[in-house]
Amino acid sequence: MIRLFFVLIILPALATTTAPALGAPAQDTLALNRDDYGRVHVSLTDRGGETHSYLIDSAAQRHAITETDRARLGLTLGRGVINHANSGDITRAQYARLDQSLFATGPRGGDLVAVMPGDQLFSDDRPLRMVGMDIFRGRRVLIDAPGGALTVNPSLETLDTLALAPIPATLNRRKLITLNVRYQDTDLLVLLATGSSHSLISRAAVRALFGPEKRFSRRQSVFAQRGLNPAEDSFPALALADFCMERWCIGNAVFGLANLDAEAYGADPHANLILIGMDVLARYPFVLDYRYAQVWVPQSALKPHEEPK
Repeated sequence: MIRLFFVLIILPALATTTAPALGAPAQDTLALNRDDYGRVHVSLTDRGGETHSYLIDSAAQRHAITETDRARLGLTLGRGVINHANSGDITRAQYARLDQSLFATGPRGGDLVAVMPGDQLFSDDRPLRMVGMDIFRGRRVLIDAPGGALTVNPSLETLDTLALAPIPATLNRRKLITLNVRYQDTDLLVLLATGSSHSLISRAAVRALFGPEKRFSRRQSVFAQRGLNPAEDSFPALALADFCMERWCIGNAVFGLANLDAEAYGADPHANLILIGMDVLARYPFVLDYRYAQVWVPQSALKPHEEPK
């Protein structure tokens, strides 16, 4: 059995004299903490004055808060429910519309926030809250798990210092960044999923790659903590050799076979979806650019340009 273990790392906050304004035009930096599953969190103060830890989930469009938070902040529930898609999980949730920023230091807007039923979703014995990617609309965000920092609108000098280079991506209808990948003559759709502790592959992608006769053994499994799902789940393991996304190569990768609904993430329902989780994304700093639809990764992870023959 393949089982991944993560060590909890408490990273010191970067020295600042004032609370950084998340989403301001200038470069701003927040300290990142890693949970027991290797996922990244930031501490943010909401507009009611309470400070909590929020999971950063690049596969989630919207924020998520608890029902207790909603009542305390005086947010009115909307009618009906929404499907809140996050890393490898889809949660049916109520919602509230924001007439101002959820966070004391965040950008303002009229976006929706998912409201989790009760306070039943826990991780590490605390209610799990989530920052969705719509807060970074039109911005770049640098996620540096090894360095313990999240930087909004990093300068080009910062990207140059980290030796990062851009690769083209797509900003889909849910404003999530995806990569169109060709692997073994098969078209795949890749979504970076910082809310998942391990990378996952959809059954549709496996069928496209290996045909419907592909069989898996539970004796080889990976374990993943996904999005707002309170449990760590076991998935059959699938190894892909020399896996590359555009020019970005992550080498031999092991994925967990999961039921993934591509349409829930704003993609074609028949797309062969793959989620790249923190088992890969924790290796080095990377940037999600929501203004120019790019992903920035270390130049050392890129294969050289091939000269036309």
